[in-house]
Amino acid sequence: MKTPLTVFVAMALLIATDSAIAQEAQKTLKPGFFVFSQNKVSDENTAKLNAFMDSLAAPILNELMKEGKLLGWGQLMHGWGDEWNYNWYFVTENHGTFLTFWSEYVNRLNKRFPNWFDKIRGLLTEHKDNMYSIRTMR
Repeated sequence: MKTPLTVFVAMALLIATDSAIAQEAQKTLKPGFFVFSQNKVSDENTAKLNAFMDSLAAPILNELMKEGKLLGWGQLMHGWGDEWNYNWYFVTENHGTFLTFWSEYVNRLNKRFPNWFDKIRGLLTEHKDNMYSIRTMR
């Protein structure tokens, strides 16, 4: 059996370690901006939308990340859940940098792939966007 002093010392060390980790995390974590684009897509259109993302959108999004105009992006799909089954997300520093990124993204898509919007719009049954300010908690 451990003595109360040993348990107290172990708990103090854990608290001190957690506090040091939290302080270090606060130095590196920054608030940001998260955009969640939700879509309803029929099963028969999923492959077509994946082809668009893989060949047209992903290369441009990756370019924008390398240029520092976008912090992150990704795709979320599911076959089991609610009807919003095909989703994208984008992360930027703030709302203003999102608007700058989005404008550049759409301009590059329009330049390289005219009529891209008309092609993917027909694959979506419904679409909605949600925008969130990220506040790190630690």
